Amino acid sequence: MKVLFSIIPGHGHFFPYLPLARALVADGHEVVFATSDMYGETIREYGFDAIGVGIDYTQGSVEFEDGNAEPVEKIMFVDNPPRVLADLLDYLPDSGVDVLLSDPTENGGMVAAEASGISWGSVVPGRRGGFYPGFVPFEDSDRPDSDYFGAYQTMRSLRSAAGLEPREYLFGEFPYDRTFSLCMAPESFNGWPLPAQHHTSHPLRPEVHRSDSDDQWLEGLPDDLPVVSISFGTLFGSPELYSDAAQAALETGARVVVSSSYEIDVEDDRLTKVKWVSMDRLLERSDVFVHHAGWGSTVAALATGTPSIVVPIGADQFANAQGFKNTGAGARVARDQVGSDLADALASVLKDDVYRLNAERVQAEIEAMPSAPDVIPLIERLATDGVVLNKP
Repeated sequence: MKVLFSIIPGHGHFFPYLPLARALVADGHEVVFATSDMYGETIREYGFDAIGVGIDYTQGSVEFEDGNAEPVEKIMFVDNPPRVLADLLDYLPDSGVDVLLSDPTENGGMVAAEASGISWGSVVPGRRGGFYPGFVPFEDSDRPDSDYFGAYQTMRSLRSAAGLEPREYLFGEFPYDRTFSLCMAPESFNGWPLPAQHHTSHPLRPEVHRSDSDDQWLEGLPDDLPVVSISFGTLFGSPELYSDAAQAALETGARVVVSSSYEIDVEDDRLTKVKWVSMDRLLERSDVFVHHAGWGSTVAALATGTPSIVVPIGADQFANAQGFKNTGAGARVARDQVGSDLADALASVLKDDVYRLNAERVQAEIEAMPSAPDVIPLIERLATDGVVLNKP
């Protein structure tokens, strides 16, 4: 079986797929990634083939400041999907691909697979689709203007370009809900239930990405004080945000570790600044993790049972932040209130064991989810049947 992963070019969209891709290869299947030429270089470094499709960019190559994700979101969701669609329509007919697994927001790949008669589904590195109450307008007349329903407009135009009939979607339904999806979010972290999303959704255990960074310095980190770790990922942070967060964490009397490539204008004997660290190793030593609720950071916190304080900035981070609140595995601080509110929030989480108990409960839930090798038979069924229901 030849499996094509169609993904957005960025670490946050590639690393979650690595365990499944490796499991497929170990089981004797062929794996190829479709993404930009630029990001294909990274994929090849991890030992996988890649084909270049769409605009040649990576999320990190687009300039934007202090969490303003609009420039990269325009490329991802407006400019790039038609280009990906066109390139894959040329590639797929003679490719030998048996099944395409798409990034849940990479709509060009989904439409190209359907138009080419190839079985397809999605691997969702995050919550299953759908929303918490109040996330989208309740009035039908208001929904076409919301961000979520704007994605439906994109799908209509892509389907038209591929010569497919238009399709109306149910409230909260995503295109892959008609075929197959593997969802990496534990059930308690998903949004409120919508029947349209359940019948083809299957769980897949998320795994913390381990980097090859030199983390020997962690062995020398004193354990005389609680440890607060801070990271806002590779895209959404800023020197000001990191400085504000580090200063607030130091006010609690904790030892603070900041992982960032930015220069941070804070100095203290209790502050350690590193440019890169493997999160699983860092969180083994951490009492609280302050992060932006990106999916990679979310998995790192939940899979290690580490309480969080989340500072959502954009993309899926607000929904993930709601997941921390609903499960009790963390607290939330608004981006513009980090300087004023983070120290008090940290003091509360450090003092109250219920946050760690809740985080460890979600950790146990993740450990019970099917692993990457466990779900390979589902992908094989998708390749032959075109749809995989979550029933015996």
